[in-house]
Amino acid sequence: MTNKLLSFMKILMGSTIGVYIGRALFVWYDYQSHPMLYELNSSPWYTSILVSAIFVIILLLIEGGVYFYLRHRTRMNP
Repeated sequence: MTNKLLSFMKILMGSTIGVYIGRALFVWYDYQSHPMLYELNSSPWYTSILVSAIFVIILLLIEGGVYFYLRHRTRMNP
């Protein structure tokens, strides 16, 4: 049971990184396609990528903590 949870946590962490990379590429592509829309804002075009990075880092820390807790727990109970 715990091995399934560990593999699920690995998939979840990989998916989190994949979604972030996909979103960052989409924002970059949208900026390249429509730069005039981003010139209307007072902040740079990559601000949304940086804000997303903060949330992704927090989420990965939580997911990593759960992963290492489960891994430590399996070592204690063979």
